[in-house]
Amino acid sequence: MYKRKFSGIRHRNTQSTSLSSNANVVKQSPVKKGAEREITTSAKENVHLVKESISNVEEDSLETRLLSQKKTKNKHQKPKTYFEEIIGKCGLLLHESDDTYVLGKDQAMFVKDLELELKKNMSYPSNIDEFFIGFEKYVSNSNDLKKALNQTKTSESCHTARSMQQDSLVRLLLLTPNLQARVAKFIIEKAAEYALSAVDDMGGDLDEAGWVRLILTQLRLLDFVVEGETLASQLIELLQAAPQSVQQEVIFFMPHIVSDDQHQDVAESLSKLLHEHLSLTPAILEVLSQLNIGSILRAKVCEEMLDVLRKAPVEFLPSIVAFVLSESELADLELVTARLRTVLDLTPMPPPPSRSVALSQKFSQSASTSKGVSGAKSTQSSYVILTLEAIGTRLKVGQRGQRLVDAWVTALDAVDSANAHKTLDLLIIIVLLDLGNGAHDRPKDKARHRKTETLLKAKVRKGLFTEELLEKTFMSQSAVLREYFRTVTLISSILLSSRETALLLFGAAWLRLSIIHLAEHLRPTALGELIMHTAIGRPDTANVVLKTLHSLAHEHYEKIAPHSILLLGLLDKVEDMDIEQVRDLMDVLCFLAFSKDDHRSGLRTDITILIRKHLSSTNIQLKRKGVITSIMAVKHMASVESECDMVVRGPSLPNTRASSGGSQASEESLVPGSKAANAVMFLELVLSTCGCYAEIIGLLYDQLSCMSMDADLDEKFMEWITKTMTYDFQDSFIDETSSNFESSVDLPLSVQFALDEDLVNPIALKLTPLVSQREERLGGPRISFGGRIVDEKVERPLEVMNPLLRLMRILRFRLEDGDLSSIDALLGCGVVLPKMLEQNGSDGVPVHEEFAAIGCMEQRTFLSSIIFAINWFIELVNAFTFQKDVLLKKKVMKRVMNIVELRGILSECLPQIPGYIPPASQYLCPTPVPSFASAGKDVKKGQKRKRKRANPGSKKSKKALPNSLAVGTQDPDDNESGGEERDEDAAGKDEEDLDENPKEGIGSKVHKSEQILSLMAPFFRELDVEVFILLREEFVIGQYTAESTRRRPSELGPPELKYLLEEYTLKLEHKLPSNPLIMSSKGNAGRMSPFGLLSGKKTSVFLNLDLHESKDIALSAVSLLPSICEKLERVSEYFQDAIDGCDGILDNPQMFLGHSPILARCFHLLFKDIEIILSWNGYAAMGSSGMRLLKDALSVTGGRLGAVRRPTQGTQSSMTAVQLAEESCSYFARFADWVVRLPAAVALVTLIHRATLLAESRLTQREELVKVCRTFLSREWIGIDGHPETGAGAAEHLGTIMTSFLWASCSEKKRDEWESTGSPLESLHRIIDEVALSAADLKSNADRLSAFPAITKTSFHVVFNALATWLELVVKEENIEPPARPTQTGNSQVRSTQMRATQSKFSQAVASQQAPTANIKLEWWEIVIKCIHSLVKISKIHDSRKNLSVLLKKSYSLVNLFLSNGMPVLDKAFSSHPQKVSSVLRELQTSTRYIQHLCCDCKVKKDVGLTAHVPVMKRVLDRLVFRVKEMLLKNNCAIAFWVGNLKNKNLRGEEIISQAVTRSPSLRENEESDVDNDMDADADEDVGGDEPLSDGSDQVAGPSSRKSKSKKKVVSDDDDEEDSDLPSDID
Repeated sequence: MYKRKFSGIRHRNTQSTSLSSNANVVKQSPVKKGAEREITTSAKENVHLVKESISNVEEDSLETRLLSQKKTKNKHQKPKTYFEEIIGKCGLLLHESDDTYVLGKDQAMFVKDLELELKKNMSYPSNIDEFFIGFEKYVSNSNDLKKALNQTKTSESCHTARSMQQDSLVRLLLLTPNLQARVAKFIIEKAAEYALSAVDDMGGDLDEAGWVRLILTQLRLLDFVVEGETLASQLIELLQAAPQSVQQEVIFFMPHIVSDDQHQDVAESLSKLLHEHLSLTPAILEVLSQLNIGSILRAKVCEEMLDVLRKAPVEFLPSIVAFVLSESELADLELVTARLRTVLDLTPMPPPPSRSVALSQKFSQSASTSKGVSGAKSTQSSYVILTLEAIGTRLKVGQRGQRLVDAWVTALDAVDSANAHKTLDLLIIIVLLDLGNGAHDRPKDKARHRKTETLLKAKVRKGLFTEELLEKTFMSQSAVLREYFRTVTLISSILLSSRETALLLFGAAWLRLSIIHLAEHLRPTALGELIMHTAIGRPDTANVVLKTLHSLAHEHYEKIAPHSILLLGLLDKVEDMDIEQVRDLMDVLCFLAFSKDDHRSGLRTDITILIRKHLSSTNIQLKRKGVITSIMAVKHMASVESECDMVVRGPSLPNTRASSGGSQASEESLVPGSKAANAVMFLELVLSTCGCYAEIIGLLYDQLSCMSMDADLDEKFMEWITKTMTYDFQDSFIDETSSNFESSVDLPLSVQFALDEDLVNPIALKLTPLVSQREERLGGPRISFGGRIVDEKVERPLEVMNPLLRLMRILRFRLEDGDLSSIDALLGCGVVLPKMLEQNGSDGVPVHEEFAAIGCMEQRTFLSSIIFAINWFIELVNAFTFQKDVLLKKKVMKRVMNIVELRGILSECLPQIPGYIPPASQYLCPTPVPSFASAGKDVKKGQKRKRKRANPGSKKSKKALPNSLAVGTQDPDDNESGGEERDEDAAGKDEEDLDENPKEGIGSKVHKSEQILSLMAPFFRELDVEVFILLREEFVIGQYTAESTRRRPSELGPPELKYLLEEYTLKLEHKLPSNPLIMSSKGNAGRMSPFGLLSGKKTSVFLNLDLHESKDIALSAVSLLPSICEKLERVSEYFQDAIDGCDGILDNPQMFLGHSPILARCFHLLFKDIEIILSWNGYAAMGSSGMRLLKDALSVTGGRLGAVRRPTQGTQSSMTAVQLAEESCSYFARFADWVVRLPAAVALVTLIHRATLLAESRLTQREELVKVCRTFLSREWIGIDGHPETGAGAAEHLGTIMTSFLWASCSEKKRDEWESTGSPLESLHRIIDEVALSAADLKSNADRLSAFPAITKTSFHVVFNALATWLELVVKEENIEPPARPTQTGNSQVRSTQMRATQSKFSQAVASQQAPTANIKLEWWEIVIKCIHSLVKISKIHDSRKNLSVLLKKSYSLVNLFLSNGMPVLDKAFSSHPQKVSSVLRELQTSTRYIQHLCCDCKVKKDVGLTAHVPVMKRVLDRLVFRVKEMLLKNNCAIAFWVGNLKNKNLRGEEIISQAVTRSPSLRENEESDVDNDMDADADEDVGGDEPLSDGSDQVAGPSSRKSKSKKKVVSDDDDEEDSDLPSDID
């Protein structure tokens, strides 16, 4: 056989040689181009055939030569094996050279021929062994094996092969069915041999991993697998035996080698290997994700990965996260993501020890994404990016992606603590928002984007995402955020587009931290975003962004300065900004332009041009802005750190010393061209252009004062200003008392309030003479702007006196290290004032009566003198409060007493001159002018005011200012007429009434005084926050006398305490805002926002206060808290003694005389101050220091109990904040018995409520709050005027107390609390029943509710509203099962058993450890329906519009909740408890009938407000009808449902007259399609019984009646319709 084979080959070679010679002839005789064109078609074909023959002959000759060479070479070698013979016969040419094997045909034909040759052998299948033995022998050495594993080369003579490179010899043998199993086993053994051998023993240029990779490539993606199970087991054995460097290669090839039937076995083996070699985790997880394995094993692996994720190296995180999110079941995604969020930690760690470089390279290549992380040396940030990319990729995959988005949103939403949030949460938010951050995103991505946006805003609002967390994220993940910078800017834009302060601050923080922590090339983009929102955003947005720019410029100058040119565009928006925004913007720009010596001449020039433009403008508001800009330029030019050499150039400036007050100071000490000289030139520019505007100069001095407080100014510059201002002040306003003071008006003058009368040459403030001159000038030439009157070219204007004093004392305070001895004479100097002030009450005639007898000009001069004097004393108190000299401290307290006295006189005189315009004291913005006439009039109880058209000065005509400082803007010319007529008879009658009723004496005056002085607040200078250190002084409650305060010693009495507390409370409310008490039956309220450091809106009343940070105010407030508590206890002792002295009568006459009205007001303010301090929402923003500060505050209040504290809690220092809050609640509750005014009661209840929240709503504290609220609701409150508290204000106060009472009674309780007090619903049910039983007692306005005697008929609506609101809250949260409790033992179990014996079956069931059953839920809903029925009964008795409105709104919500949550319970319980279900529905039907009548009644009365709720109410009642019918059909009780007749009735039970008309069919069709007609004809079908209601008069019909079995008739909406009734029982 072998001879025939080779002879055939020789014969073929002979023929090839002859053809080759012919081919040479053809090649040597080429044909010319012209001759080729004449060749015929047949000749061309012959030539083509000849060429093909030539090429075939050439190829055959090459193969012949190779065979002949090999035959010659092997002539003396052993003969070929059977393997070599068969392989050669099938077309594969084997040779010993290094070249690859040559395959003479297509590989498929080779495999087919090989299989055929083996099978046709006579010894088949034993010849397979001989063939395989020859194969093993042939590839016994490494070189031959390597050639067998490499691809073969296709023979040049073969034109049918698929390519020039074909499968290797081993691969071809594996594709042969008869050989696959043995060849596979052989090469796997070879792979194991090479894997376990040393590198030097292998030979060649391949390492162990390279050999294994080359061998396993042959097994990859075979067309078929003969023995799959054997092959899989062999691979597993190889995997287990191979070293770690080779195992990864084996793992990666497994999915492409084993068949689907073996995937499960391979997966189990890999999962076991996962525990033994954690370094193979990425490779194993990638392979497992490609295998078709069972859900149980997949879930098990996911669980194991979640367990090891916390400790896994950062390079493993992408593969683990990708596997967990991809392979988890859809139903488990929420649990998986929640746990993944818990265990996944992306915080940077130290670099791990050396690991397999091949593993890192392989993993990086397999997980690289479009974001791009190149190179094998990936950093930790790169792996974090890969992890987030893995998450983001899975979020985009179909249904699983949508479910994953929902799962992540749910997991993040479930975190309810700021401390529980971590960096990963913000990164997940970024990834989720990155899904919809594209121009071509799908609508689904947009929907996901909106959902994530809502989650982000909610987290920020609740204070769960803090700026501390954000900063931590930027510091640790800056590289990650750089990759997602586009999404970061999107988030900031979303937040900055909001109207909420917390969102604005958080959005600005994103951009601020981006500028600080991200790369240089990204800063212009982030800065541009800030500038854009400043230019086009709302005022609130602009304020926040400008504050952000300010902090960036001052704290990160080097990062902002290179991009300062971008800020120039904001100069064009200055005219559209308000004063505060201009200040913030110019502070930034001037700092960048003037504070450093670098090349920013363009910015400086633009600012200088803007200043000149604004100062030269005739627009007063632009002049104000020019002053602000000038002050900011001066601040940074005269700064010590400034190195600016810029000189203000322009025309020569006039000598402004004369216009500024004739200063005698010289500028010799100022070097021309220096910083100080340039700053002085700016000031002179302002004085020269604005000297004729008194308010502008006052603004200049005030702004210089603010600048001098915190700026680090050049000392020479401050000395020059100090000397100049001192000379100006002394020449303009101070004179010796020996001078002859004359007034241009008919008012006798005298020097008053002098404290230094023993001096030789005492000085005095010549106030009234200057005021009289001012009043005279007001009658001459003047211009009006902003509702104010401005003098024309007036030197030494009186309006600048107080600002000049403030500036002078601040500069001296800084230059003289806090010592003001050089100007302390001003504190004791007298004031020239009208003489009748000195005679106040001494001659028996009160000053306000003398005031009424003088002329109009004298009255105005008198009032203006008092106002200027008050502001003068306020600035003196501001200046000298911190002086250590004891005599000066006494003088300061005396000045406080003078302020209180003058304020009292002012409040009595102001109402007598209604057209009066007070002089301004704040110059930053125009001050609205109030109307004092209405504030001074007394409206007697029982009389109604006649409604009049609101005048321009009334509170209703203008938007109220913050803190009840509402004033109008009234034209001064309109106020001069009609204001002097007074009803003298009425005034006399009022005086007689006051004499007859002693309760109205002091109390009524105090009330009127508070009203007037509240309107005057914008016209008084502001008390500095440092002044309130006076609250530490000893509080003295002396005997009440009518003599002037000038004769009292310098002490802190009730009037002074009241004045200081009123001012302090306003400042605390402004700077320490708190979250509102959002009531919930869960027992918690609003959280502490991390952005509480931003105070309320700035007003002219708090300009100096706004210079301080909120945290500084909080620190000072906590330090004052011990003094506040001392004053609280002292006031409490006063009322305790007064009440005990009158046998416990709270409204005894002493409560309305003497200091009692004032102290009652102090009581209220003290409670309010403590509540503001404890409830500030900025403690969380301060981090750990803020919580320590809160604990310090609680330790003050909680430590006041002393020995009363429970001994188990230990010392105060060892107590927690919660324990201190518990003690504070007990401390505050002690004052409840001595509260005599309703506002103080509300303040105390709110304070205890806040403290209870800080105590985590413990049962003991809630019980104390319930007791206090019950006490206050049981009193008959008397007002400060001696009459019972009535009106809207009193009703609002009572509503607040009632709401806190319900919160403490019905909030969520622990399991052991349910045993003692019942469930929240049961507690509420008891209260509703209590109110329902006593509601009939309120027949007249004088009657009181027996359950709560504080409630009258006029205030009952607040109780009804609170009850309905709380019922809705309890039903919404559906607290059927209480929280888990620890197992009880011993006596506690016995006590719980005794308690349960007294509770209802429902309470006993829910208090046990069992889950709520259907029967328990049915009882719960039975109580809900009873509560609804009780509310309906109450509304029938008190059918006021407010009560009916509440019933209509809350009934819709309650019935809707019953449909969604209650009806499924009834469905389950119907079969076992039909009687109980029937009872529940019958009681509900009774309530819904009345609601139907209410809907009809409000439509007949055309009550627009109530009618708006009718359509939705009827719709939900219709749903209730069909839902009940559905329940009956499910339980085969359809016969119990039937329809009866009813008539529409109003609330009084009167039938609504029918308005039936005959309608055409087309009209009927149109009406039936109309939504409103369908609403008006709703049906109330319920389950029926044995017999219907005979009169059918209790229900309202609807469209469902058209489908009933009754006769058809044409009816209107008010005709009789059909309805249903409920049977007495259901069998």
